[in-house]
Amino acid sequence: MIPDTLIPSFERSIKAGDYSLLVGTGVSLTSHDKKGNLLLGTSALHQELCRLRQVREGTTLSQIYEMLSHEEKETHVVERYRGCSPDTKLTPLTRYIWNRIFTLNIDDVLENLYNCTPTAAQTLRILNFNEPWTDPRGKDEAVIAHLHGSVLKWPETGFVFASHEYISGINEYRSCLAVLADFLASYSIIIAGTRFNEQDIGFYLSRRTPKMVRQDQGPSLYIEPDPDDFTYHICAKHGFTLVEATLETFLEWLVERVPNPPSPLSLYVPGDRPAFLTSLPEANNQREFFRRFRRIGTVARDRFADPTRFAFGGKPEWADIERQSDIQRDVAASIIAEAERLLKDEVGNRIILINDDPATGKTTLAMRIAYELAKTGNIVLELVGNDCLETASAIDGLSRVAENCVLLVDSIADHVESLSCILESGKITRKILVIGSDRTYRTNVVRETLERCSLIQFTIGELSRHERLTLVERYRQLNMLGEQANLPNDSIEHLLRGDIVLAAICRILNDFRPLEEIAASLWDHLDARYRDVYLVCALANSCTDTGLRYSILQHFLGTDVPVQDLFNETTSLRLRYYGHNSDYVVVENSFWRDILLSRVAQDHPDTMLDSFVRLANILAPFSSVEAIQRGTPEAKILRWLYDIDEYPCRILGINRMAFFDATEQSHGWNARYWEQRALLTIGNDIDRAIQFARNAVGLHSAPLSWTTLGKILIIAAERCSTPRSELFIEGFDSLNRALSRERLSYLMRYQAYSALFAHSARYLQKGGRIDANRQKRLRQHIAEADFYLRNDDELSKEIDLLEGALDHA
Repeated sequence: MIPDTLIPSFERSIKAGDYSLLVGTGVSLTSHDKKGNLLLGTSALHQELCRLRQVREGTTLSQIYEMLSHEEKETHVVERYRGCSPDTKLTPLTRYIWNRIFTLNIDDVLENLYNCTPTAAQTLRILNFNEPWTDPRGKDEAVIAHLHGSVLKWPETGFVFASHEYISGINEYRSCLAVLADFLASYSIIIAGTRFNEQDIGFYLSRRTPKMVRQDQGPSLYIEPDPDDFTYHICAKHGFTLVEATLETFLEWLVERVPNPPSPLSLYVPGDRPAFLTSLPEANNQREFFRRFRRIGTVARDRFADPTRFAFGGKPEWADIERQSDIQRDVAASIIAEAERLLKDEVGNRIILINDDPATGKTTLAMRIAYELAKTGNIVLELVGNDCLETASAIDGLSRVAENCVLLVDSIADHVESLSCILESGKITRKILVIGSDRTYRTNVVRETLERCSLIQFTIGELSRHERLTLVERYRQLNMLGEQANLPNDSIEHLLRGDIVLAAICRILNDFRPLEEIAASLWDHLDARYRDVYLVCALANSCTDTGLRYSILQHFLGTDVPVQDLFNETTSLRLRYYGHNSDYVVVENSFWRDILLSRVAQDHPDTMLDSFVRLANILAPFSSVEAIQRGTPEAKILRWLYDIDEYPCRILGINRMAFFDATEQSHGWNARYWEQRALLTIGNDIDRAIQFARNAVGLHSAPLSWTTLGKILIIAAERCSTPRSELFIEGFDSLNRALSRERLSYLMRYQAYSALFAHSARYLQKGGRIDANRQKRLRQHIAEADFYLRNDDELSKEIDLLEGALDHA
C-alpha cells in the first residue's frame, strides 16, 4: 500500500495521533440522505439547482445558490445533506486518533459516523469556515473544520461555493481557513475523496514543497484509485506519497497494519494506579490530570557523559540534572532547607518563587531543587503542557496524593490563576509546596494573584567565585575550554567575574570574547533569510517558554526555506523544538535571544516594530475568546505582547502606539487590546484613554476591564485643577464593580484595590470630596484587602495614605 521504508514512520505517527485528515466529496458519495438516497456530488447538485432555477449550466454554483430563497436553500441544499446515514465502510476512521480533521463537504456524514459509533476514539468539535480557529482540548477530541460550511451551522452561517469567497475567507484575520494552508505546508496529512485539480486544494498546496514538511513525522498520503499523470506530478511536487486505492481499501489495509491503535486515554494514563495516589481520579478527570502532572523520579546516570544541548546553553533535560551536568548553586542549600522545613510545618500551602533576570539559571536551579527533594523520598510532581490547567481535574487528582507533595512549575506567571484556585480549594487536605520560577518582570503577576498564599522569594544573581571555578572545571572535563585550556582554573575563573551563568557559558564557548562582540558576530553570521524569522521566534519565546508554532514559523519563511534549516548545527543562532514531538519551536540559547532583541530594538526600531506587527497579525486566527480562556501558547504570547508595562512591549519604546495602531484590525475585537491601549494613552490624551477603556468594557464586562476604566476615570478626576466629582464617582463605582465580580470568583487581585486606594488618596489630597456612603465602602474595601492581600507591603503603604486622607476629609 505504501513503500516498506515508510511503514515504520507511518505506524509511529498514526499511533501517536500525529496525522490530520482532509476529505472531499468522494468520501461521502457512498452515504445516504435521510430519505435513503445516495448523496449527490457537487456536479449533480449543481445540475439540479440549474434545472430548479431554469438557468444555464454555465452559471456557477455560487451564483445559483445566491438566487435561492431561504426556503429553497433549506429544502434543496440543507435538508438534502443534513441527517445523513454514513456508509459503515467509513467506520474504521473512528478507531484512530486524528490531530485535525478538515472537510470540504457541507454534509454531516462524519459527525453522524462518530455519533453512531460507541467505540469511537474521539469526540468531534465542529468548526465552520468563518469561525476563529480552535485547537482540540486533548487527544480525545478532534476538531472537524468545515471549509465550505456545514449544514449543522446553517442558517447562522452560510456556505462557500466560489473561489473568490474562499480566498476572501482565508484572508480574514481570525478565520480558521487561514490555518489550513500553513498546516498543509508543514504537517503529516492524509487526503482522500478530492482531486488535486480543485481550486481550493491548489491554493492550499501552493505553500507546500517536500522540504517544507517536518521530517520527524510520517509520510503524507494522497489516496486516489485512478491517478493520472497530473496526479503523479502534483504528488512529487508537494511531497505526497500516492496510495493507488479507494479509501475503503486503504482503511482495510490500515486495520491490518495497526489493528489495535492506542486510545487517547492510554497515551496519558498509566495502566496501573501510581503508588503516590491513594486512588485514581474520577474517569472524566484522568486524562487531564495525567497529561499535566508527571512525577519526578531519580535514576543514576554516568556523570560527564558526552555534552548535551545543555552544555551549549540550552534548557536542561532531566537526564542532565540526573547526571549532575549542572553546577551546584550557592543558594540551592538554603532553598532545599527551606522547602524541607515548609513541608513539615503546620502551615498550609506555600510557594517558593525563584525569580531573577533571564539567563541566570532559574529553571535549572528549580529542577535541581525538585530533584534533590525527590531523592529524599518526597512526592514531587512537575506541571507540564502548554495551556492552562483545568482546575477541577487538577484538584481531583491532587486531592488523592498520598502525602504532602512538591509541585514544580516553570514560568509560573502563566499558571497563577489556576494555581490560586487549586491552592485555596478545601478539597485538598495534603500540603502542596509549589516551587516556581519566572523572570523578574513577571513577578508582579505572581505576587498579586497568589498573595493569599505564603510566598517566599529567592534570587540567584551573578556567579560566585566557587560557582565560577566549578563551571570552569566542568567544561575542562568536557574538553570545551578551547584556547584557554592551558590556563589554570583560577585564571579562567577571573575572566568570568561579574557574569551570570548563561553569559559565562556563552563566553567559554566563544573564547571568552566580550559579550557584545560575540552577539554582533552571531548576528552577522546569521543568513539574512533567517533574521526576520529568528526575531519573531525570539520575540514569541520572550513572552512564553513554549515559543511559536512550527507552521507559523514556516509561514514566515515562505516556500523556499524550511524551518528545519534553522535547526542545523552550522546555523549561528539555532532554533529547536520546545519538547519531544512538539508543535512548538524556541530559540536554542535564551541569553542571545534577549541580548539580540534589545540590540535590534535599539539599532533598528522599525525592524523590531515590523516583527511585533507581523507576529501579532499571524497569531490572530489562534486568539479566539476560547483560546484566551484556555491559556493557549498563542494567547499567552499576545497577553505579554500587548502588556505595556512588561519587557516585550517596553522594548518597542516610542513605537508602542504605532504597534497598537497597526494591529487594530486584527485584534480590536479583544477587550485586553483596548485596556492596554487605554493605559498607554493616559499620558497624552486622557479623553481618548477613557473612550478606549469604555470600548474594553463594552466588549467584555470583566473585572480587569472595569478596573482599567475606573482607574483612568479617577486619574482624570484628580488631574483637573478642581477635582471633578462626577468622574470620580463613575470611576469609584467601576472599581467597586470590579471588586464585587472578583469576590464572586474568589480571585481577588491587587490591581483593583491598588487603583482604588492610591488614586482615591490623591483625589482627596487635591481637595476632592467623597460622600459618606462611598467613604464607608472604601473602609470596607480596606478591611477586605487587609484580609485577602495582607502580605503586600506596597498595598499596605497605599492603605496608610488613604486612611490618613480619609481622616482629614
